[in-house]
Amino acid sequence: MRVIFFLFISLSIQIAHANDTIIVAVNDTAPWKMVKDGKIEGIDINITNELASRLGLKVEYRALPLKRCLLSLRRGQADIMGFLTFKEERTEFLRYIQPPYQGDTKIFYVRLGEAQKLKNYEDLYNLNTGVILGHKHYEPFDSDKKIKKSYVNKIRSSYHMLAKGHVDAIIDNDTQGPYNAHRFGVADSIEIAPYKAKLEMNGYFAMSKKSKFITQIDKFDEVLKEMVESGTIDKIIQEGIKEYLPK
Repeated sequence: MRVIFFLFISLSIQIAHANDTIIVAVNDTAPWKMVKDGKIEGIDINITNELASRLGLKVEYRALPLKRCLLSLRRGQADIMGFLTFKEERTEFLRYIQPPYQGDTKIFYVRLGEAQKLKNYEDLYNLNTGVILGHKHYEPFDSDKKIKKSYVNKIRSSYHMLAKGHVDAIIDNDTQGPYNAHRFGVADSIEIAPYKAKLEMNGYFAMSKKSKFITQIDKFDEVLKEMVESGTIDKIIQEGIKEYLPK
């Protein structure tokens, strides 16, 4: 599937010519990036639009599965992509724009009224936790053999298993969790446990080393840094969580 969306914006920081367009690879990762009725929207899209606006650029979005997004970046068919974790092997074809702009807090859902069962990490040893097969979350959780885990193939399945009492807890993150709970129709029967795992900032924009903008990437660093330090990105994230939470 290919979706192209142009955003025309006024100039702020002129890094090139007025008719320059930056091509942004997008994979569907609700509520950060979503394709609905031919329109691309989401929290990360709002952040990307603000970044492009400050750089004086137009934006062309290309919605693809993650593997094809990365292939497009490798080939120079797309310029940048957001909401990427740092992986050393990707530095062969990507330059990560600094600083990272998204953190990650892992949360655990339990059934409504059972929040006190999970107040600290050690409480996990007494629970059966639903996790998505093949997903990496954080250490020591991923490799801790003392934690009983039930594996499922889809995130939807884990939420339904919890609501039906087949597992005691499930893991998600603090932005996608509330969104998932609502869209899967179980928000009224589960709740977030007190224990959370706050991880380091690890969400990046990355630019293809074949991009026509690669020689000007210092400008991207500069503008993104200002957005992070001024609180602009935090504000966009909080507004986006409210905007895109299923009604």
